[in-house]
Amino acid sequence: MPYMKRYLGRIAFASGATVTLSLPREHFYNRLLLDFVLPAQASTANTYVANAHKLIATRIEEIANGQLVIKSFSLYQKYMNNFLVYGSPAYEVGAGVAADNTARRLDIVIENAINTADITCLLPSHLMSSLDLKITWSTTAAIQAGGTVDTSQYCDVYSLEVINQGQDARAAILNKETVLTKNPTAIGYCEFDMPLGNVYRELTVFSQGGATAGYQNTTVTDIEIVQDGVVYHRKTNWLEFLSECILESSGAVTPSVAQPAGASPTQTSSMNAGTILIQFDYLNFNAGGSCNPVALLRSLPHLPDTSKMATWKARFLCPSVAQAITLDLMMQELIMPKVRR
Repeated sequence: MPYMKRYLGRIAFASGATVTLSLPREHFYNRLLLDFVLPAQASTANTYVANAHKLIATRIEEIANGQLVIKSFSLYQKYMNNFLVYGSPAYEVGAGVAADNTARRLDIVIENAINTADITCLLPSHLMSSLDLKITWSTTAAIQAGGTVDTSQYCDVYSLEVINQGQDARAAILNKETVLTKNPTAIGYCEFDMPLGNVYRELTVFSQGGATAGYQNTTVTDIEIVQDGVVYHRKTNWLEFLSECILESSGAVTPSVAQPAGASPTQTSSMNAGTILIQFDYLNFNAGGSCNPVALLRSLPHLPDTSKMATWKARFLCPSVAQAITLDLMMQELIMPKVRR
């Protein structure tokens, strides 16, 4: 299949506002690359906060036909997802930099393709009446540490597409990614009611907590996926999680060793101030985790089809709420064509 890469346009920063870029609708989208740029400030008195390049966008959305939300997450949530999937962000300038006036930059990848080898696993933009990329910017106050930061920041948008040569795309499967967020305040299970109607391929949960010295508790110890009141999937310890702890201090991200059940993450002096303990888990419902389009289509009968369910929940056991906890649940759903239902 012939591919093309192109520059789609620039979305300028506007404090606290949502800005829309209409995407071309000619070909099949494989992925988008978003390049967030925070230019250096002329005066050393005007400074960005640490991690400003990860916090500058509170919401990124891709919307088709004016109402179908295909993607919806914050820049920080997608940054963490890219880190998990690829091992690092696409490109970053400013990792580990404290508050100062130097330039920052962060690239993230948004995957529209489920698999690049099958045209039905790409986004057929030419069949849509509209396709918009929306960025909701943070306020200037949220990204500045001192002085008055100017509004020269922006996001450049690039695409990787398969050229439309008349391929039959009526059976296209759309790759939907959205996030639910909760802040549990009581010990016990924190429960998410996940949306019904589509086929679920995978879930990624990021749990983060504790920014003070001596915080020794894992934020989540058990995970349950509950279908119509019956536990469909359960993970009950760190080793089974196949997770990692990430120690993030001043923007520097370094994987550390996964902890056994009941163990406490090692505390170091570098964690004493402004450090967040982040735990993540990845649940792939696709047998073998294969992205091969033939294997994917064969596994569809075994994937959770929520159009046939009454309830579909994710439950996370929080053993302590002594420190503030945030749970982000990123859901990858497959919007199936009616011909394959």
